Amino acid sequence: MMPNTTKKYIGIRIAGAIILIAIISYVGYKLYDTTYRLMSGIAKMVVTSNVPDEYCNLFKNDANETYQETHFDDNKNLNGVSDLIFEDKYVVYVTKIKTATNLNSIPLITLHFDKTGTSDDIPYSAISRSDYSEIQYFLDTLSATNLSLNLYGDSVRSIIKNDTAEAYYLRNRVSSINYKKDGLVNLFMKTTKSEISLPTVLLFLVRHKTLYFMYISVSNPNDKLDMNVVNKLIDIRTSSVGAKYR
Repeated sequence: MMPNTTKKYIGIRIAGAIILIAIISYVGYKLYDTTYRLMSGIAKMVVTSNVPDEYCNLFKNDANETYQETHFDDNKNLNGVSDLIFEDKYVVYVTKIKTATNLNSIPLITLHFDKTGTSDDIPYSAISRSDYSEIQYFLDTLSATNLSLNLYGDSVRSIIKNDTAEAYYLRNRVSSINYKKDGLVNLFMKTTKSEISLPTVLLFLVRHKTLYFMYISVSNPNDKLDMNVVNKLIDIRTSSVGAKYR
């Protein structure tokens, strides 16, 4: 007959083995879940109906906002992306671009006019506020050093250019922003149907020594986007028509 002490020892070993298997299973699941999210391009995203005050303060007090939401990845070093709808018509995405120093004016932004895609092996987060447009973003924890804007669409023109604001209008198909020269694509804005282009304004804005970016478009491709819509939402003096690029 097996002594009680031996039984107790075996019981402890079995219990320990069960606990160890449970721990390994849990760690394995978490590792699988994280790997799956990265391989699938799914970031751990948190969504809230609140919009940071610093984003809200960019808009006029009488702007008719009808919807708001903020998306941010579970990383304290990344700025959130808020999406808002004004007048049940204008779709706006806004985010803050991290810079190495405080800014008094818009930094140099290099323009390109090529069709681009997202960077390979990057877990982008995506927001789609209509059936026709989508923004994908990977907001680098490092500061933007050489901003470049790629515009691919029709009727591209500069509509605002002063010390603290720079904006471009186009019928957008694919546009993107790189934070660094020859770096990965950080913001990627596209129509979800290749045959459709959307009237769009892309705006860079310096407020309180901070650089912000806004994507402003319409929820329906049949809607028109007033060239002065930025001035309806934000208190900025726009130029007349500006330079036409294509």
